Amino acid sequence: TVSVLYWRGHRDHRRSVEKNSRNSMPPKKAVEKKAQEQITERQRSAALRRILEDCSDLRKGDGDGAASNVTVREVDQLRAAFRNVMQGQSELHWSNQAVQCDNVLWQLEKEAKANPDAVTGDHDRDLAGKEAWKFAKIPRRRRLQTFVVSINGFFTGMPMLLGLAFYLTFFNVFTMPVMVLYWIAIFVFKVGVRHPIKRKEWFVRSRFFKLYRDYFPIRLVVPKAARKAITPHRNYLFCYHPHGVASFGVVANFATEANGIGDILPGIDIHVQTLGLNFIIPFWRELIIWAGMGDASAKTIRKTLSGPPGMSALLVVGGAEEALLASPKTNKL
Repeated sequence: TVSVLYWRGHRDHRRSVEKNSRNSMPPKKAVEKKAQEQITERQRSAALRRILEDCSDLRKGDGDGAASNVTVREVDQLRAAFRNVMQGQSELHWSNQAVQCDNVLWQLEKEAKANPDAVTGDHDRDLAGKEAWKFAKIPRRRRLQTFVVSINGFFTGMPMLLGLAFYLTFFNVFTMPVMVLYWIAIFVFKVGVRHPIKRKEWFVRSRFFKLYRDYFPIRLVVPKAARKAITPHRNYLFCYHPHGVASFGVVANFATEANGIGDILPGIDIHVQTLGLNFIIPFWRELIIWAGMGDASAKTIRKTLSGPPGMSALLVVGGAEEALLASPKTNKL
């Protein structure tokens, strides 16, 4: 009897010690849950930081801090990303970073809704269809943007300028002699075509291409790592993808200074390579030459890359085989 009582007392004492030990140390699941919450909080902070950086890029606008060319679609995408990040979090427990991000998005939404050019066709197709017939109510700025894009388009601007050249050559006796000399200069002497061509800064920095950029709108994002890696002491061959029916992004981002590529990558002189056909179309060729483009041949690219440090070429890969692979909201690699 004494032995049994002694064994029971020892067992109860051991259980009491183990229970106290468990109470003094947090359970394993609680520790794992706390660590997971910390990891989630770090991920949430990083995601909010990226959203704030995107908002900052949108607010740059034309360089004066105004979000004049922000579209409703872009703001809605950022708002949706913010909701996904803060899902399950009460507003009472939001961090200062989350509150700041919400305020910036609210301000962007306010500015976008006040801008009649902010609603694009791919954002609200029903609204675009209803407004399509209200031609008289289209804002003047939007009309200018449409005109600039049509003049600078390969399938619109080039036929118009080619038709103008034929009219001045065959149907106007006053301009016929001048146009004959112009045709000879193009096909015989190839005036102005000495690759690499030095582009005209007054042309590539003109407001003409800012209107072109804001029609879509088109943006240029160069990560800080890329800015550090690309130095003006070397020559580069850049590749642009996808080709698309018309490479609008190349014109706004690299052939001109509409988005300030020269300020983002100082010392890098980019020469966009295009079809050699563009250099024999009257008037159209002058736009190509003023932008400092090349004829996309191996000889021209080698000559450009063998130039002084910073002289670079940009090639739009894919060509005619990928030109028709264009679907809204789809990118096929």
